[in-house]
Amino acid sequence: MAWYLLTLIDSEKLLLNQIIDKEKTIKTNIRTNQYTAVIFQKERNNPYTSHFYIAQELEPYLGSLELNFFISKYNEMSNKSGKKVSIYALNYGLCMDENLRWGKPKGNEYRTYFIESPFNFTPVIKNFLSENKKIYCENCMHEFSEEEYNLMKKYGGTCLKCGCKNSIQEKRVLSDEERSEIEEIEKKDNLLEREQYQLLKLLQYSRKDKTATELAQELDVSWQKIGWIAKKIEEDYCYLKKEPRKGKMYYVLSDLGREYLDSITP
Repeated sequence: MAWYLLTLIDSEKLLLNQIIDKEKTIKTNIRTNQYTAVIFQKERNNPYTSHFYIAQELEPYLGSLELNFFISKYNEMSNKSGKKVSIYALNYGLCMDENLRWGKPKGNEYRTYFIESPFNFTPVIKNFLSENKKIYCENCMHEFSEEEYNLMKKYGGTCLKCGCKNSIQEKRVLSDEERSEIEEIEKKDNLLEREQYQLLKLLQYSRKDKTATELAQELDVSWQKIGWIAKKIEEDYCYLKKEPRKGKMYYVLSDLGREYLDSITP
């Protein structure tokens, strides 16, 4: 077990690991040109992936990790949608252990590096909260850790506290009020212009990549306008990428784009 996990409870370990895994995915996607934004070009071979941002309403859910110095609040800025967000930094030593480059490129032109769309971790926190569970015995109501739960499963689900069989239950921690609050945050976060949203939804529903001409025909606009709309989505949000095939240029939903659409689709 990594040294930095020893002081954390199970749920905190899970959240920290999810944050680290997401940063590693971003690193891979920058290095492999999945994110084509110009801001990533300078340090593409060894990108900086030590920071992330979240909706400010979610700050309380990071309190424990911050208290234990695994993360720290770095700054507050407005994201691409003009919404105020909180930027967090992973612990420097933690980044060294996980082979994540700490910091950002030098120069005023990189001041928005940490609020690029790939670093939006609001969905990460939201998914963690939605999936987080409480494990307890419905007979004695004692709560157990994930490790204890795995041990009890090996012995037929017998409660370690009262000995009752088949009494162990898993219950989602997120309340209806918290769920509503998170859904409201998602509605406000990463809001696209109507035409940008329509283009993404068309690619999602058609389940096939399309050229500018094909998109223009279906959205009833010029192919030049499609190019302008797609360029904004690709560079500002990293939700699209272009792929040349047999002399034609196709627009393709990126993994980040699919993640965004999934997060706003009921």
